[in-house]
Amino acid sequence: MQPPSRAECLCPGSAAHRRGPSGCRNGTSDGGGEAAQQRLPYPAAHLLDSVTGLPNRRYFMERLEEACEQARLRGNCLGLLYLDLQRFRQINDTQGHELGDLLLAEIAGRFSAQVEPGEFIARLGGDEFMVLLTDTRPAAMAHAIERYRSSLMAPIRLSERSFSISASVGAALFPRDADTAQSLFQHASIALNHAKQDSSRTRFFTATMADELHQYEILQLRFSEALAKDKLSLAFQPQFSLKTGKLIGAEALCRWHDEILGHVSPATFIPLAEEQGLICALGEWVLEAACQQLMTWERQGKPFPGRLSVNVSAQQMDDPRLAEHIQRIATRVPPGKLGLELTESGLMRNPEQTVRVTRALCRAGFSLAIDDFGTGYSSLSYLKRFAADTLKIDMSFVKDMLKSSHDHAIVSTIIAMAQTLGMLTVAEGVEAAEQAEALSALGCTGVQGFHFGRPVDGDTFAKQWL
Repeated sequence: MQPPSRAECLCPGSAAHRRGPSGCRNGTSDGGGEAAQQRLPYPAAHLLDSVTGLPNRRYFMERLEEACEQARLRGNCLGLLYLDLQRFRQINDTQGHELGDLLLAEIAGRFSAQVEPGEFIARLGGDEFMVLLTDTRPAAMAHAIERYRSSLMAPIRLSERSFSISASVGAALFPRDADTAQSLFQHASIALNHAKQDSSRTRFFTATMADELHQYEILQLRFSEALAKDKLSLAFQPQFSLKTGKLIGAEALCRWHDEILGHVSPATFIPLAEEQGLICALGEWVLEAACQQLMTWERQGKPFPGRLSVNVSAQQMDDPRLAEHIQRIATRVPPGKLGLELTESGLMRNPEQTVRVTRALCRAGFSLAIDDFGTGYSSLSYLKRFAADTLKIDMSFVKDMLKSSHDHAIVSTIIAMAQTLGMLTVAEGVEAAEQAEALSALGCTGVQGFHFGRPVDGDTFAKQWL
């Protein structure tokens, strides 16, 4: 048997979608999702979402296919709105799935009360809803978006608690943006991803979005291949003592030069690695490559003074056995030669675990530096518990410390605090002699930056500084 007809689905009085289980179009309840399903002829019940009583994903895609075909024959336009609830997953995780289902039912009821003739709403799953608008135009779609979003303005009260929910919306138009149901759905999804990153939380699909997505997919594939086939490299930026002028260490920095894409900035591929779940694998590769370089310099008769610092990601810190893992990789490296840098914001993601992991790393013989200090809002009570011996002053403060009294005060305070705690300080991004002189006057221990040396490959580093 076929699902209910298109006319049945789009009819203002259709029980299939004019209301969710929390209420009908006029806002009054009449028995919930079960009653709504019982009113529909077989086999419509299995095409409804069990939580909200709205059409489910399968039902919606059938309606979308049919609507696109009708619009193609009649020369009409279709609009597609993809709605994603903000904060719902957080509420669902903290308050429980039972309350989450009640919340979804209430939201479905509010959305259903906004449906006008020619509109078809469904729940796709999770916290995602979709609205199909027949014979529409962009201006009418914008008004529809406002209707559905406005329905969530009033807080939702459940179990004597109040919840504020809003929605991000991606929109696409047939046939302007796509000529098939599947591509229209995909383009609305792409627009939604952009909406989540936009302050307005609403975006209409554009061809540029599709091009960006295509480029991003290429970037993903190329990076995965580069990591798997050892096509990354390390550069090393020297660190010097402000008191003696001697080399006291270096920071190992990951670099990627792709045969097709050219040089790809770490600001691009590191977030990509985090999104793909590859950041731990990348961190392991960097650590192994750094250890290998230390041994290479040793064999060349150019031993490395001080310590070589390697960045550790926040995701790596989630591993309670990180110290054991790093120790296995660095077994052939002399003790004290390898240092680890952990960002302040990463340390504060799970501070109690950070205390345990940093102390284990310290016991294993690794020195620790807190990177980008001053940007992560760390608690001083935790700072003294972290087993770190160095604070790295973020370059954003160093850059303007000679022009801004506020930045100068921040740098001065960090250095004074480190001295009180018995910690060293390394200032990043030092690009002028005047900055180095000011830092030295404040008691800063070490520096790195273009004024002293740019990041270079291992062979060049050995020739210049070892």
